[in-house]
Amino acid sequence: MVVTTPPFDAGLPPPAYAGPGFVAINVLASVAAVWFAWGQVPNHLLVPWLFFAVASAAVHLGLLQHRGRLAADDARQPAWRQFHTLMLGVLGLAWGAAGITALAWLTPTPAGTFIAAVLLLALLAQGSLAQDFGAYLAYLAAMVLPPLVWILTQPLHSHTPTALLLAGFGAGLALVANRGTARGRRALDGLARLARQQALLSAQAQELHAATQRLRQENRRRETAASAGRMERLRTDTILRAIRDAVIATDASGTIRYMNPIAEVLTGWSAAEVRGRPLSSVYRVFDPATRRRLSAADGVAATAVTTPWNEDGVLLRRDGLEYTIGHCAAAIRDDAGRVNGRVVLFHDLTAKRSLTSTLAWHCTHDALTGVLNRCEFEARLGQALAADARVPVHTLCYVDLDRFAAINDAYGVKAGSELLRRIAAVLRKHVRDADAIGRTGADEFAVLLHGCAADKSQLIAQALRAAISACELRWKGAIITADASVAVVALHPGRDDVDRAFNAAGAAIESARARGAGRVQVYRDDDETVTRRAGALRRLATLREALAADRFTLFHRPVLDLQSGDSIGYHTIETRLDDDGAERARFAETAQRYRLERDIDRWTVKAVLDALRLGHPVLRRLRHIGIPVCTDTLADDLRVREIIRALDEPGVPAERLCFEITEPADTRSLRNVRRFIALVHDRGCRVTLADFGAGAGGLVRIGQLRADYVKLAGHCVNRMTRDSTNYEVVVALNRIARTLGMRTIACGVSDQATWASLRGAGVDFADGRLAGAARPLELAR
Repeated sequence: MVVTTPPFDAGLPPPAYAGPGFVAINVLASVAAVWFAWGQVPNHLLVPWLFFAVASAAVHLGLLQHRGRLAADDARQPAWRQFHTLMLGVLGLAWGAAGITALAWLTPTPAGTFIAAVLLLALLAQGSLAQDFGAYLAYLAAMVLPPLVWILTQPLHSHTPTALLLAGFGAGLALVANRGTARGRRALDGLARLARQQALLSAQAQELHAATQRLRQENRRRETAASAGRMERLRTDTILRAIRDAVIATDASGTIRYMNPIAEVLTGWSAAEVRGRPLSSVYRVFDPATRRRLSAADGVAATAVTTPWNEDGVLLRRDGLEYTIGHCAAAIRDDAGRVNGRVVLFHDLTAKRSLTSTLAWHCTHDALTGVLNRCEFEARLGQALAADARVPVHTLCYVDLDRFAAINDAYGVKAGSELLRRIAAVLRKHVRDADAIGRTGADEFAVLLHGCAADKSQLIAQALRAAISACELRWKGAIITADASVAVVALHPGRDDVDRAFNAAGAAIESARARGAGRVQVYRDDDETVTRRAGALRRLATLREALAADRFTLFHRPVLDLQSGDSIGYHTIETRLDDDGAERARFAETAQRYRLERDIDRWTVKAVLDALRLGHPVLRRLRHIGIPVCTDTLADDLRVREIIRALDEPGVPAERLCFEITEPADTRSLRNVRRFIALVHDRGCRVTLADFGAGAGGLVRIGQLRADYVKLAGHCVNRMTRDSTNYEVVVALNRIARTLGMRTIACGVSDQATWASLRGAGVDFADGRLAGAARPLELAR
């Protein structure tokens, strides 16, 4: 079946029958022809022909569809027209071959001849509908010529009428097709013009649609930008409301346009009230010292720069209140850099300044009394002594309250604190504002009298002491008073220093106490108490240097059996300085006074245990090694734990150690001694009570202590041959110790008469010069 196409210069797409319907019609026509000829024409001819006809129609259809997507002015259009003509010729040849087959196989019968003729005429008539005359001629020639040639070449001319009929009918159809093609072309030209108008209208509609879309996009963009601007303004406003700084924004003329809530609180104005007001009527800032009006924002408008942050400002609130503030200002500029407004930022520093002032005060003052603390007083004293040497002299009055600890014990710490506050108030009343008062100890005050001569300073000191004695505190029905000793020290700028001033004051206070306390004592270099204190301070420095440099030496003193005179394998360890000599007792007194005994005990215990671990030849032969420990050491939990840990270490023969503990002086010391004795007994150590009988309390407390040995005090032992009372005391002490299961050791035996008396009194052992001198215990350094 032939399907015609529109003219190629029309610029129109293929007609409807050039679509899938084209293939369907050809397939149906081909199938119908094969069905009519089935059984009369050999099958091996029908099937290939059917495939060729359908395939050529499908290929033609696909190529025409591709051609329809080309523009009307495409340069490839002529080539496509030639190809279209060629494909119609191929289709005509296919149907011409079908005509030869029909004539050859179907015409022997009248019915077959009729069917063949009708089929050929129908195919020719369909081709006359072609709108392209050239393509139709190619189709007609390719279809008619093969049957005509076949008819004319047959020996029998029975088909001559059919041939003539085909030729005539074909010529007539060609004329009809020519005229139909012309009419179709004119109709298509009209359709083409209509199509061009429609295309123009469609293009204009598309342009209008595109313009509408662009307008909608622009509107959406503007709405998005406006929404973003609103969000940015909302975000900025939220940030300004959330920050802790006050913010005020103005326009170029200084009129307020914005104020955040913090600014409302600090200025006393609401944001609605200040809108449109000048900045100077709301933001009123002054210099705190000169009260001069400050306006950091005015400089911004003139110079278009940002002013630095300034924390020296006082903001005057609307209701008259004042705030200490830090403030700055900045210009607001547009894209061109022009100043079109300004913003003022300020922050309330009132609480910060108050806190800073409070902290500064507490750093330099005593919280209880309100006077200077020791650190600040020493600093001011140092400044006075390093100042202009033209000031001839300053005076330091050092006030020490007598028996103040007894007031705390009797009435409580609160009563003592209140008394200290009143005494501080008394001191402030009796000195000048230029003078300095400091609390330098728990019950000690110091007063620096600037440029005060010696005679006048003594009168002031007497007045201070009298005022303190007259100060009374009524506390829970009792009247509490305090007395004081006052030291007066003359200080010379450029010659004296802070340490000398306090040392001299301490020496003068000791001299006052030695003379009965409650008095004024002027410091003099030749005072006996001053000399003794200076010696004690020198010995203190020596002891501290010895501890730091490990400069002590261990000595060991043997203990002998009084009956046989033999050694019992018990040696007492003594810790001495290398060069102490005759100063040994004074060094012991200094160590006790300045609480260095615990440090010396610590050094001694460590040195002895280290020597035992190293297998010292002397210590290795001893059965018992007496290590002295004072009650002050046993009151320190840290030192006690150190001793116990050292005893628990491997290699320490605890059973050979005997700790010699001085007699406890009070109940608290007694508890500490009992606890220590229990701890060392649990580890196999022994305990000796040293200096038993030195105090009256020893007779009462000895029964409460589980000691192994008791050392009788040396002053009782050495007097027993000259004083019968001392003899009876030694006998009683020995009897009490033996009753409690303890062995007794007499200390400091120096002559044979005492030795014999001790044997007669039943004492077990003795040490001292007669028993053997103390010898140094060489340690590995």
